[in-house]
Amino acid sequence: MFLGVLWRLRSHKAQSAMVTSIVTVSCALGACTDSSLPVDQGEEGDAIQPVEPGPSLTDSTVVALSIQPEMVELTIGDDTAEQIFVVEAVYSDQSRRDVTSSVRLILDDPSLGTMQGGRFAANAGGGRTTLRAVWLGMEAEATIKVFFSKTVVIDENGAIPTTVSNIFEEAPIDRTQEGPLVVYPLEGTLFPPNLEQMEVHFRPGASSQTLFRLVLNGPDAEVEVFTRCESLNTGCKVTLDTSLWGAVARSAAGRTPITLRVVSVDEDDSSRSVGVPITVEVSQTPVEGALYYWSTSERAIKRVDFGELSEPETFMASRTEATSDCVGCHALSPDGRRLTMSLGGQGVGYLAIVDVGSRSTILHPSEDTQEQFQSWAPDSSRFVAVHGDEDNDTSIRIRNGETGGIMQEIDIQTDVTHVDWSPAGDRLVFTKASRSSTAQRPVRGGIAYIERERETWSNRVTDLVPAEDGINQYTPTYAPGGEFLLYGRSACSSVEDIDGDECDGDSDPSSQIWAVDKDGLRPPISLTRLNERGPTDDSDQLANTFPRWAPFVDARYRTGQGQVMWVTFSSQRRFGLSDRRDNRLLWMAAIDPAAILRGEDGSFAPFVLPFQDMSTSNHLAQWTQKLVTEPRCMERGEICEGQINACCLGLVCESNTSEELVCVRDL
Repeated sequence: MFLGVLWRLRSHKAQSAMVTSIVTVSCALGACTDSSLPVDQGEEGDAIQPVEPGPSLTDSTVVALSIQPEMVELTIGDDTAEQIFVVEAVYSDQSRRDVTSSVRLILDDPSLGTMQGGRFAANAGGGRTTLRAVWLGMEAEATIKVFFSKTVVIDENGAIPTTVSNIFEEAPIDRTQEGPLVVYPLEGTLFPPNLEQMEVHFRPGASSQTLFRLVLNGPDAEVEVFTRCESLNTGCKVTLDTSLWGAVARSAAGRTPITLRVVSVDEDDSSRSVGVPITVEVSQTPVEGALYYWSTSERAIKRVDFGELSEPETFMASRTEATSDCVGCHALSPDGRRLTMSLGGQGVGYLAIVDVGSRSTILHPSEDTQEQFQSWAPDSSRFVAVHGDEDNDTSIRIRNGETGGIMQEIDIQTDVTHVDWSPAGDRLVFTKASRSSTAQRPVRGGIAYIERERETWSNRVTDLVPAEDGINQYTPTYAPGGEFLLYGRSACSSVEDIDGDECDGDSDPSSQIWAVDKDGLRPPISLTRLNERGPTDDSDQLANTFPRWAPFVDARYRTGQGQVMWVTFSSQRRFGLSDRRDNRLLWMAAIDPAAILRGEDGSFAPFVLPFQDMSTSNHLAQWTQKLVTEPRCMERGEICEGQINACCLGLVCESNTSEELVCVRDL
């Protein structure tokens, strides 16, 4: 791909005149002389020595600091931009002295650039910040504004005229022609700032429109992309990498929305059509944590470090292609050190415990220990599990996180599945089913919980969302703060027909995500914006299932006001113009917890997780606070002598013909 870069200087981006001012700080009599003041401490605790007074200043007192320039506006694109700042001490006799090398220079927003001495170098992104000079108990301030401007030409889909900018500027608007329609991202999406790649899908409008200009406008950034159509089914797509989308997103993080618009030109009659703009937002705080999910194509658990947005890796694969070897139902300890899983699928559910760092098996699967769904305690020492695939199993079990041994068994005397441990550690919430064929397929479910009483758990069940005829409710999951929870809800076509696939809690087409506060003080609410269809969906049957939370509560705005949480879920909704209608992909959405607790829809439009394989289905995205990678487990054939549980899942450390201890298949 040839990537040409065009620059256009705009008058409002020109560097402003540098205005010099003095910020005066009052000092008590005799408190600000060079000889008597205590030494100021730097950010790392290193002493910053006062400037030795010159001969003419021995009897003068420092009364103020001055920083020049007071305001600067920089424009960046491919190259960085720099600015030199000079800090002067102002003395009582009106003399001045350069003290730049002695003061502490602090950027309120260090993501905008770096300071080395008095030199500011902007990073790749727009924004604004305050530069503070601190010395001898006094401060001076300067404002830095950085505007990111970049114009890119993508000509791999056909030659782009060198006069492309003029073509768009000079072509008259044809209001009789439909303009390009953006179908992804979705209007009103809130993105985290560290999702630095974006696919834009759009329908081009009139067939005669063959040249396109995509414009992104943020509060301190503008990106233009000139391109021809990269075909994607009935429309076009443009991929924006971190140098484009990432730069605009960083400029808008925690601030005002980004506007996205596509304009097209009919080169034959020199007319242009302007598409309807959409707006999206970017939150202040990057999403942290590690995400583990099940990929059907690889029959494996994949994982990705969301904080670093690295490429997903295969964490653990099924040993064979047999359904009985499925390792899809898994749960992670909050500290990321342990993973529990159910092997064998429905009707089996052999429990295994894996040390994540070494990928070695702590508890090997066997017929003696069967559990289908698990959830870990907040302190990662224990987990709760249910089997639920037998008519007489109505119990919830608390198990030791290292050995898997049962610490307490609580018989709640009803079909139970989908258990989740509250962040406060005091409740276990679950699907309470009227009946179920397996734990994965509960029928006429409601949401209920039991509570901890001192050192044991009570078997007294409290209904949170009661069962309802013609409705199935399942897979509850507590929000990170514990004040409310989400769950799945699907509808049967009739009150009597509750045994079919359409509402058995297993990827139901009508499944939606709902919310309820932890005590059920308000009626449950649908997350309407999360659940609603996109521009390319041909039905409301999107199969939104298995909500799972990122582990942290983040700041939404730079001011510190407002919070945001992030939930992942599996959905059959269309990814823009993609034709993969049968695949269930992992989507993510922001949630405003304050709105949920007010009884309002606190969800935002969702976005697809870009790192997953879009050609397959991906399910059950489980989160942990951090990615644990060392040490790795040993693969088949590797020598394991002297290392307990060092072999990967499905392997054991045994002697071979050479009397060495090696990892071999566990038969």
